[in-house]
Amino acid sequence: MPARNAIIANVVGRRRLTGAMALTMTAMNVTRVVGPAVAGALIGAAGVTVAYSINVALYALALAGMMAVGRAPVADRADSSLLQNMAEGFRYVREHRLVLVLLFFGLVPMFLVMPFQTLLVVFAEEIWEVGPRGFGMLSGAAGIGGVVGAAFVAWRGNASRRLRLMMTSVFAFGLLMMGFALSPWFWLALPLLLAGSAFQAIYTTLNNTAIHVLIPDSVRGRVSGFLTMSFSLPMLGAVPISALAEVWGAALSVGLASLLAVVVAVVFYLASPDLRRMDLSILKAFREAIVLDADRPSGARPASPAARRTAGGE
Repeated sequence: MPARNAIIANVVGRRRLTGAMALTMTAMNVTRVVGPAVAGALIGAAGVTVAYSINVALYALALAGMMAVGRAPVADRADSSLLQNMAEGFRYVREHRLVLVLLFFGLVPMFLVMPFQTLLVVFAEEIWEVGPRGFGMLSGAAGIGGVVGAAFVAWRGNASRRLRLMMTSVFAFGLLMMGFALSPWFWLALPLLLAGSAFQAIYTTLNNTAIHVLIPDSVRGRVSGFLTMSFSLPMLGAVPISALAEVWGAALSVGLASLLAVVVAVVFYLASPDLRRMDLSILKAFREAIVLDADRPSGARPASPAARRTAGGE
């Protein structure tokens, strides 16, 4: 995943990064909805072996598609060891406060709220008593919401006021998920989950894109490694949230964690002047990208005035 994120940023350039990241998130969320349904049908019709064989074939097709991506010179070809590369990544993040803040801002709310996915089966079986079919509907609603949110970011493009949308999305995500967890009715919880997942996709896509826009190519892969923790850390968050669910119940545990995520977002915003200046930093990076993209190995020409306006968020 870190390598894939770095490749996307290098292939499309910073000015097109928002749409590229949003399309990537859209595809990932589509697989959350379509993948289990198709796999279940294949297993039922032909067995597990056939389903896995088709999956392997799809990986082969993806690798074949990657062969069409042209190579570009590596930004930093220094002969460094693995530990030296890791140390350089840590040093860069420590010295660039906005990148550090965005990394934590992307990780902490996800750590608190996303473990709800592990507890969906508890909500379906014990709280609303809707069984496997209801569990499938909940999982599908979360996936569809993610598709809608990521598609919205792709449609919006490089519009201005990213910080306002990102903060609005994380607030809405936390509050909607709190409403979902505490809802006494399944049919009310379902749209709340869909909407909450849409705002989560918006917030995550904007946060990830902001980091990739701000960092230089020389450390992109290393910082992408930290960024990818946002996909893995929620798995660790499932441990304390599940332990609390044993004592307080799943609904109260997820509800309190969602509320805490909103509080954490407020603290991040109030305590970090760098975060509050994020839009200006991204605008500066976009303007620099117009010059850098003109010198890319692909031979891309300098951006047109319309592209400059788009890059500037005008």
